[in-house]
Amino acid sequence: MTIDGLTITDTVYTHDWVDWHYHEQPYFTFILEGQLIEGDKKNKVHAGPGTLLFHNWQDPHYNSKPAGRTRGFHLELSQSWIDRQGSEVVMPTGSSNLQDPRGKLLKYQLFKECKGNGPERDLAITALLLELLQTASQRSVKKGIKSRGRYDP
Repeated sequence: MTIDGLTITDTVYTHDWVDWHYHEQPYFTFILEGQLIEGDKKNKVHAGPGTLLFHNWQDPHYNSKPAGRTRGFHLELSQSWIDRQGSEVVMPTGSSNLQDPRGKLLKYQLFKECKGNGPERDLAITALLLELLQTASQRSVKKGIKSRGRYDP
């Protein structure tokens, strides 16, 4: 589903291995069920239900899925969506395993809103996503790295 420049998918992983790749847009992955191993140049994350991952654009990574069903909720942010938000967007850098409980709660709320269809849905999704980006960015900002607006690898 696409909403105002956001691509939202509820995905069942079917491949046991996905070789090194990158996405052209920053995105969040929230593991809903099963297991996934995701690696990048610096880290390997064993992701189970409730794991929240962020990848900035063109950040290479690979995926490995152990036996069994694995399902994830993905949210990709287009440049047009980021531009419309203006200076409100503070983009996290690189890849992150976001362990902040507030971020996970926001992702559950986003999942719930994306399943609805009420008139306030799009506004609620935007507000929750901006808050999630702010929460995710605090890790980068604490390290002295800030990336506003445009995709910055």
